[in-house]
Amino acid sequence: MRLVIRRRSFNRLSCAVYVSHHGVYKLHPIAVSTPQFTRLFTTRSSLAAWAWNDKSAPRFKASEEASDSVSQPSSLDTGESSDSDTVTSRNSVGWKWNTTTAPTLKPSKPVSIPAEELSDNGKDSQSNATDHRSLSRDTRAQRAATVREEFYKILETAQPDQVMAALLNYDCEELVATMPQSSFIEALHLLSPAYFVEPFKEIHRPLHPYTEQLKRLKSLQTTFDDFVRNLAAIIRIRRSGDQVLGLAEYTHLLDCARSMGDAPMADHIWEAMKRDEIEPDIPCYNHYMEAKVWDSAYTGIEKYRLRITPHAYKQRKFGHFGWTGYGTAKRSVRTEVVAIFDEMLELGHEGDETSIVNLLMANGRVGDNEGMNRILHTVWNIDVHALQRGDHIPIIKYEQSSPFYPSARLLRAVAHSYSAANDIECAIRIIEHVASAYDVEVPDSIWAELFEWAFVLSRTKYGPNIGAKSKGLVSTNLMRNIFDTMTKEPYNVEPTAEMHAKLAKTEWRFRNLKPFLYHMREAYKILSDTRSKRIAAREMIESYLRYPRSGNGEIDPEILRSRGFADAIHTYDILRALVLQQTRTIERLAKLFTNQARWFGANHDVWERKVLPRLIEEWRDFIPGRTLYVTTFGVVEFRGATYATSPRYPQHPRIPVRRPSFGEDFKLLERDKEYEDDYIWAAYKARMAACDLRSPLIRRLLEPAVLDYNPEWDNEEQEKSVDEMPPIVGEVYQDVAGRFNQQSADHGPRGFWVDEAAESAELKRSALRKAFVPL
Repeated sequence: MRLVIRRRSFNRLSCAVYVSHHGVYKLHPIAVSTPQFTRLFTTRSSLAAWAWNDKSAPRFKASEEASDSVSQPSSLDTGESSDSDTVTSRNSVGWKWNTTTAPTLKPSKPVSIPAEELSDNGKDSQSNATDHRSLSRDTRAQRAATVREEFYKILETAQPDQVMAALLNYDCEELVATMPQSSFIEALHLLSPAYFVEPFKEIHRPLHPYTEQLKRLKSLQTTFDDFVRNLAAIIRIRRSGDQVLGLAEYTHLLDCARSMGDAPMADHIWEAMKRDEIEPDIPCYNHYMEAKVWDSAYTGIEKYRLRITPHAYKQRKFGHFGWTGYGTAKRSVRTEVVAIFDEMLELGHEGDETSIVNLLMANGRVGDNEGMNRILHTVWNIDVHALQRGDHIPIIKYEQSSPFYPSARLLRAVAHSYSAANDIECAIRIIEHVASAYDVEVPDSIWAELFEWAFVLSRTKYGPNIGAKSKGLVSTNLMRNIFDTMTKEPYNVEPTAEMHAKLAKTEWRFRNLKPFLYHMREAYKILSDTRSKRIAAREMIESYLRYPRSGNGEIDPEILRSRGFADAIHTYDILRALVLQQTRTIERLAKLFTNQARWFGANHDVWERKVLPRLIEEWRDFIPGRTLYVTTFGVVEFRGATYATSPRYPQHPRIPVRRPSFGEDFKLLERDKEYEDDYIWAAYKARMAACDLRSPLIRRLLEPAVLDYNPEWDNEEQEKSVDEMPPIVGEVYQDVAGRFNQQSADHGPRGFWVDEAAESAELKRSALRKAFVPL
């Protein structure tokens, strides 16, 4: 079947294009009205809008980008159309809007104002020229005033994404460099890691870097590095105006480094503080120590290698690949943290609970259990050996106002450090003792920490040095007991899909099919609920996009700069990543049950001929089209269109769902017939005006779209699938999805994530040097 895709062009604002000294083209308005200027202000190129390694937004050289933006049609244009062509579009819920297209924009000439338009009561041409120059100066002054007004309006909204874009906007460099320190501090504090970093840390933890590339999800390391580069660019702009950073600015920057576990960034900031003769306070020291303790512990494959074994200690000693970040022996992180702690004491700062927690974890990083025991005994009189014997010695009772009053921070440090040091039972005893003595509530995150470490320590070890690897090995019953305790009264922790996946893997080891399927189906329920939230978040965004548009189909600029629209995109972005993580969890479990060797028993014929085919039908959307399994008398192979390395396994544009299984009271709901959001956004992208596509918010929404299309589909099946789609999805499905599939073939993810991480890290180091290292 041959596909003929008509190409359409879009109306665009008349604008001039030139290359800035930053190497990125930008637009300057030419005699535009205030609403139009607001749009250009909102959609200007900036570091906040620049996804340097986004596969859907390839980088260009500055010269090529500038020339292409003037002389070439948009990348979304798919052909020529007449002035009278009208596009009718429909979204997933039936909304229609019409856009009348226009010929492709040609390079615009500089705007000249005729002399007769400037004449005033018959003045001569010489006076007209003078008025023209005066008007130009007035226009420039008015434009600068408009930029200032729009800049401070954005700061007043206090929306972090918009504030980030405004501070990085090239037209606002002078404003950022000269704004009052109090205003700059307030704006900088809005760029919080709690908004830009923290929501994604737990979502990405179960995802291997290779999986992130496979699923075309922006990696957590890249999220960290982009955030650091944006902060560095803002600091560089600020310091270009001979502005000296104060304690408040440095404390916030160290807090950002702490949140990301970025010790190199913390080192740059610390040295800059010394050069500026800024004396750090206790929070600064605490942030600096924590950045050292968690250096590179959240990203890469290092996040799976936090357990202390002789092999791990040796690898970290030399900083081998996969073991970078905090070190041991001569590179000991404990030595670094103790030196920082001693410096804090020499300056007269006594520290607080956070300081002691950092010391505790620094000892845990090098496997010094006795060192951790001494710290707990010295500060809180917690006798760990007595607790292991069953004796309960009263601990020191601090007043609640005391800086050493224990909190959930101490409980988390105990759970992580002792478990990583292969003594999870001791961690549980200490947490129970401290929580009961001080009436400290154990939050869900600590239960999740204990559950994960119980799973790790209950796994059977293989390979050489089994004795060393098996240190601290616990029974799987401990993991089940932790799960039962935390999900019941009085804790009532809501289990995650990843928790159910760990329990399902444990049942798979013991060939217990029924509990395995129970946990797999429970994980799917969580995925289904999360998808419902994502759909609601998407419809919220669509409600903004349905607002009346201008004559050329552009979005109202008031929407682009509204706080509600930016918050809706941020919420949706988090839910989108969470859905992908949970979908991947189901895919991993579906891969397990096709390994029939684990389910062998007396009734293997029933398994091979009845049970397994039904399971494959039930979970077919989570299984690659090309898969096989071995039977007693041969091999059963499915030759579908998708592979294990495909970004999406389903061969249709709808969301992957669980099918009704024989003998179960389970039915598909109406929400299970939704189309995948990526196809809907691809359709929106094909219909949007070029100016809208330059908006940082719109780019954040549309660029991560994951699409897959395989030409090996049967023609009849392909045509049927496209016919069932809504018009807005069906018209662009094959073209856009095909381009994404070709992109995957050209840039396979295998091994690529290593090079990408190295490039991202180098760009981040360069940005930090420019921002904090003096020339």
